[in-house]
Amino acid sequence: MPEKVVVILSTGRTGTAALAHFFNTSYDNVTALHEPKPTRHLRLLSNRAVAGGLSPAAATRALALSRRRLLNSLTRPIYIESNWYLYGLLDALRPVFGKPQVLHVVRDPRTFIPSYLNYGTFRGLKWLATNLLPYWYLRPEQTRSRTARRWSQMTEPERLAFHWHAVNRELDRAAALFGEDYRRMRYEDLFDPNATALGELLQWIGLPDSMKLREQMRSDRVNASTGRGSAKWQKIDADARGGILELCGEQMERYGYAGDDTD
Repeated sequence: MPEKVVVILSTGRTGTAALAHFFNTSYDNVTALHEPKPTRHLRLLSNRAVAGGLSPAAATRALALSRRRLLNSLTRPIYIESNWYLYGLLDALRPVFGKPQVLHVVRDPRTFIPSYLNYGTFRGLKWLATNLLPYWYLRPEQTRSRTARRWSQMTEPERLAFHWHAVNRELDRAAALFGEDYRRMRYEDLFDPNATALGELLQWIGLPDSMKLREQMRSDRVNASTGRGSAKWQKIDADARGGILELCGEQMERYGYAGDDTD
């Protein structure tokens, strides 16, 4: 077992693949992995857990089985796992990882939703998974949600807004669960040209500043949207935009985002 474990959680499309890559290549004492295998099934289990269909004990057993071999193979003292699929397994993190630090990365839904659409989340195999696997996405009818609309009644942007809302609402629980071992940071602050939050993050983890890390964050694009899509916030139907802001507005305000209809 590593001396220190950091788990980076989010909704996806928040630069967390890039963070794992940059940490892994910038520090000799860090192993940082993005969604290490086996991991796909943990997405389904997280959504089941948040829907109330998976007990904490079962979640802990599943995560422990998925990570036992990996944790035993690590030779560097710090392990960072960037994996939004673990968002619903908060109660299993300490039993499996010891005393992990939990980083919660949020992104403005007005850029998050277009990024997901441009990444092809509702095309090809992802379309099949969305439609055939009951817990590929958490659906309103599976939760106690403020929205009365069912998944089948939602447009694709509205579905992604519900995903943003539900995942971040669950991750907000980590503040009370982990105390000083929890931090929430905004994607925009981590990846702006000056990386204004990066120093705070490194200090919290206990790592020295790294020019190599900063240069990579300024210049490298890891797991970026393919560019095949042309989704933009203002291209979303005006009524849908209003509904998205109504659903997500309280969280946006708490996270420091203005709740208006601009991107």
